[in-house]
Amino acid sequence: MRTFLRCTRAGCMTLALLMCASSASALSYIMINDEDLFDQAEGVVRATVVSELPARDGDGHTRYALQIDSVLAGGSLSGKQHLSLPGTFTAPTRNAVIPGIPRIKRGSEILLFYRRGDSGDLHALHLSLGLFGLQPSPEGNIYVRALEGSSQSAWDSRNLRYSTFRRAELFEHWLADRGRGTKREPDYLPELTAGSAISKFTFAQFAFPVPGPGRWFQFDSNQTLPWTANPSGQANTTFNEFTALQTALSAWTNDAGSRILLSYSGTLNFSGNQ
Repeated sequence: MRTFLRCTRAGCMTLALLMCASSASALSYIMINDEDLFDQAEGVVRATVVSELPARDGDGHTRYALQIDSVLAGGSLSGKQHLSLPGTFTAPTRNAVIPGIPRIKRGSEILLFYRRGDSGDLHALHLSLGLFGLQPSPEGNIYVRALEGSSQSAWDSRNLRYSTFRRAELFEHWLADRGRGTKREPDYLPELTAGSAISKFTFAQFAFPVPGPGRWFQFDSNQTLPWTANPSGQANTTFNEFTALQTALSAWTNDAGSRILLSYSGTLNFSGNQ
């Protein structure tokens, strides 16, 4: 492996978008293949998130305490390490939610392609492209990326198959083999079918006490989310808002490139009486 020194055209997140005005609300990226991702990383580890460290106003990163579970390639990391990701969620008054950068729950098991920063913290390679979360699925444990609020550039079709999930055990074996110098074709990717190639996750700015991104995990297991409408409708509208809602839900559900499944389940009284 070689030390990560620069972004390659084939896999770089759009860094300029992250570093510009705070009003930016989206992030575009070009998918990188796993061979290049591996070769550009200082190492690859599997780790468990122990805690999210408190943020202060003015902090530019969220720091997580990690327990290193296994080293798949690179240096001999062990014990506790810190992972630093751009953006904050828990500062007292001022936070910066960066599109494409997930907030990681305590107890999450992650796979990290990393480089080490000047402070000693670990950083995910290419912002979020080097960060995977372990989760169960009907096909067994899989690794997925959580790229909320971001979009993949359309012209990188040569790396389309790397937009999907990885079968966890096979992926780890492939990485360990490559770390020992054995290079072979990936055997951990699912066969691509229409509508299953890209894992798209929804992003919303929910009204929590500390604003942050929200994600619906039901789509990962092909569950449908029901939506309801206020029976009184929306004030000052000149169109049928109930029809508009159903049209919007159908547009998401019928998008062949995503796994988003939404349904309309009628109206619900939001007055608190039901």
